[in-house]
Amino acid sequence: MAICTLAAARSHARVTDFHRKKTHMAEPLTSRQRAQMRSLAMNLEPAVLIGRQGATDNAVKEIQMALLRTELVKVRVNAEDRAARAALMEEIAVKTDSVLCGATGASALYYRPSDKHLIKLV
Repeated sequence: MAICTLAAARSHARVTDFHRKKTHMAEPLTSRQRAQMRSLAMNLEPAVLIGRQGATDNAVKEIQMALLRTELVKVRVNAEDRAARAALMEEIAVKTDSVLCGATGASALYYRPSDKHLIKLV
């Protein structure tokens, strides 16, 4: 009986992990991979500008479409203060199911791997 219970627990854990990966943010990157993303983004222009209205549905859709095309997107976030800007950047990462690779001032960098694997991680 203990073997069946242990097997059931492992099966449940695998199913839970699968759903967790599907519903939460993308896999976190190592510091070396984040540095790689930041170096690739040096010459990128912001693809989306987030204004006073925050992360609207249209802005999130634009970011998601850009992530599908290029896997790496720079977004400029205009918020009142540093704490509000950081919270908005995290909210965008959650809504787009992407990883926030870095933030410098009002610019945020998001990465989400696609099926095309355009960017090879180190």
